Amino acid sequence: MVWHATIGNGPTKVVILHGWFWDHRVFMPMFDGLDTVSHTYAFVDIRGYGNSRQVAGEFTIGEVAADAIALADQLGWNEFHIVGHSMGGKAAQKVAMDAGARVQSVAAVTPVPASALPFDDAVFGVFATACEQDEVALALMGDSLGNRVSPRIVSTKTEISAVWAGDFPQILA
Repeated sequence: MVWHATIGNGPTKVVILHGWFWDHRVFMPMFDGLDTVSHTYAFVDIRGYGNSRQVAGEFTIGEVAADAIALADQLGWNEFHIVGHSMGGKAAQKVAMDAGARVQSVAAVTPVPASALPFDDAVFGVFATACEQDEVALALMGDSLGNRVSPRIVSTKTEISAVWAGDFPQILA
């Protein structure tokens, strides 16, 4: 089972999935602003990331979705909302496809498209290289953020990103 942190005790249940670069900690700046009386939030670390870094698997979007649904089952949540950022947004869409009757809403924040990514070999090679070379990861993250955030923020994201080179090719599938 993947790791998660639960915040709140409210009747409205929300599963939250992070994106490719980072883990549940990307959401920490908003923790103090959460409505913990009316909502319960489960912040997930996807397999291969953060506290789930050692969890083995296939590292596919389908597996991320299945893990989110299994977590909802484990928590006893018959209905829930799903939120995903970037790659997590793609997985959130898959959760809605696989558990549609249980999913009350989907919020996909700057999601990767639900369709396959149209990477040619050269572009895919750049992304795969980012798993092994910090300078490539820094450039990709800076570009993905519109080069509008400080180099320190991008550097911090690189330092704590738990992406393994072997995981990347599968997780985009």
